[in-house]
Amino acid sequence: MEKFFDGDCTGAKTIREIIEENPGATLDLFTSDGCLMVTPEVCASLLRQEPMKMNPGCSDCYMELPAQEVLERCVLALTPDENDAKLLHIMTD
Repeated sequence: MEKFFDGDCTGAKTIREIIEENPGATLDLFTSDGCLMVTPEVCASLLRQEPMKMNPGCSDCYMELPAQEVLERCVLALTPDENDAKLLHIMTD
């Protein structure tokens, strides 16, 4: 597991940097908003500043997260999946 967090977000990688460094990857995000599975297509839309839709736990309910809010999250820990090199498990602030 790579750890980037040092007590605050100074010097930590951001989700934007992880997306840019890992083209085609799926991000399994553990965030304060809940768990988010971010496909390569959603990663591309975030980089185009399109909001991300998420399900807050209710099947007919959706929330939108502004792209900047997702892209600027600090990466606290990153672990590549054991069976899929294109799947990254990430804990954010």
